[in-house]
Amino acid sequence: MPPIVDLLRSEIARLEAALAAAIQQRSGLVERMDAQIGDLKQRLEAAQLMLRTYIGAPVEIGPDADGQPSLPMDEKHKSIDMLTDDQIALVSLPITLRGHPIRAGSKRTKIIRGAKAFLEIKDGATRSEILEFLEYHGIMGNEKSPGAYLSVILSYANDIFVTDGVHWSLRKA
Repeated sequence: MPPIVDLLRSEIARLEAALAAAIQQRSGLVERMDAQIGDLKQRLEAAQLMLRTYIGAPVEIGPDADGQPSLPMDEKHKSIDMLTDDQIALVSLPITLRGHPIRAGSKRTKIIRGAKAFLEIKDGATRSEILEFLEYHGIMGNEKSPGAYLSVILSYANDIFVTDGVHWSLRKA
């Protein structure tokens, strides 16, 4: 036999051994990653359950598509929990409203920013839903008539918000 045939056979044997070793190594990594992912999912579900219990949200545990316990989140609490205070603070606002400059740290600006953040996630919401979101995040809550105050501010910011009489939403650009 020509020497090239022996060379090719030895190269093929070496490559097959390297491939088998790589496949074995990959299956070990996948098994470890699957175990780690399962552990993280379990810890996440436990933390969500504790949070729901703490804030008084309905806690119903039922199997999801994988047969694993999961927490159904009603739409209201899902929207409230979706944003952090830092994410709300990053929502962009125009420089002026009705020709007047917006003061960055004012309560009015915080309310407008929080309502805009909420309505970016939830397409439309009632005044009470927006108010609940703002109270949850500590933006509102000490006013004499918080619902009326919120309506005044949302109406003032009519460059940003629009209402159909019941639901508030973001004005389309």
